[in-house]
Amino acid sequence: IAPEFDMPVIVPRLDGTSVELKMRAKGMRKSEWIALRDQHLQGLRDNEKPLAEGEFSFAQMVGDRMTDAATLVSQGVQGWQLEDAFTIDNLLALEDVLPGSVQAILSAYDSAMFHGRLGN
Repeated sequence: IAPEFDMPVIVPRLDGTSVELKMRAKGMRKSEWIALRDQHLQGLRDNEKPLAEGEFSFAQMVGDRMTDAATLVSQGVQGWQLEDAFTIDNLLALEDVLPGSVQAILSAYDSAMFHGRLGN
């Protein structure tokens, strides 16, 4: 298993263009990634608490899910070509200005781990 590999990620933008991110991913066994994905999914299920009427916060729900997803990304990715350090906070900042980034990175890593595919 390669200890790390380059992983291009294409993120579509609202104006119809796209941005290519160059990620540096961690090589791991498929079984390791599956275990991390299951752990992430279980965490989402455990956090599904019913809210009292009037308690709903879209910002909190989306924020919590993005933080969980960014944390998962940080377990499979170790860097990028951007000037800012690759951290969970900076990944969340990227998601804020380039919506869909976190999901695009997860999809690219899933494709690499589950199908041995990189790029388009």
